[in-house]
Amino acid sequence: MRILSLLLLTCCFAGKPSAQNLVLNPSFEQLKPRGISVPCQFSQYSSFFAEQIEVWTTYSYMTPDLLHAAENCSWLPQAHSGEYCAGIIHFLPGDDIGQEDDYHEKISGRLAAPLKPGRKYRLSCWVREDEAIIRDHLASVYTPKTPVVPLRAGNLGFYFTVAKARAEGIPQVVFTEPVVSNGGWVELSAVFVPDQPFQHFTVGNFFRDNQTKTDLPPEKHKEIEEKNTAIKF
Repeated sequence: MRILSLLLLTCCFAGKPSAQNLVLNPSFEQLKPRGISVPCQFSQYSSFFAEQIEVWTTYSYMTPDLLHAAENCSWLPQAHSGEYCAGIIHFLPGDDIGQEDDYHEKISGRLAAPLKPGRKYRLSCWVREDEAIIRDHLASVYTPKTPVVPLRAGNLGFYFTVAKARAEGIPQVVFTEPVVSNGGWVELSAVFVPDQPFQHFTVGNFFRDNQTKTDLPPEKHKEIEEKNTAIKF
């Protein structure tokens, strides 16, 4: 049985509300010259994300999705803005998939210019969680009969670096509460004052799942753990 949280997102970062967005390719609309994204499909391998889209990257053991909306796509008829968004698995306990570590996907982007230390910036991102997307995603990875328990999870973090972005570290901005959007798009926003001239960042859950708040009742979580213990992977 799989306990899973998956988020769709677009990003914004500005020095003041009326300022230009500092995030390059914030809505994932700019594809590489030979980039191809088929509407209403999930990515099947880790290199696909960075091969298709400008600026953004991921890591070799992760398979985030560059998702292309379509009117006839039941789980993504439209993105928040434009036609694209990114999808990341945000919560998936290692015990559920027979692995030692929890499985989280992260994506890394870049700002148009280094941040100025001591200056206030507004960080915001539009996110969406939806049970239908989770079920379709797992059906494409496993089978439509794979038991899935969708949940809402917190700890969406932004980890800023001066040089090349990294997958591991302590994020400076963390939205600790579970993301609840009920199938729509909601905005997460925070003020960030950098202490270094950061220009790169990574987005995802940097914490273990047992350190991440969810909306799954403890008794339900225990029941699932007991069932998974009896399953041989």
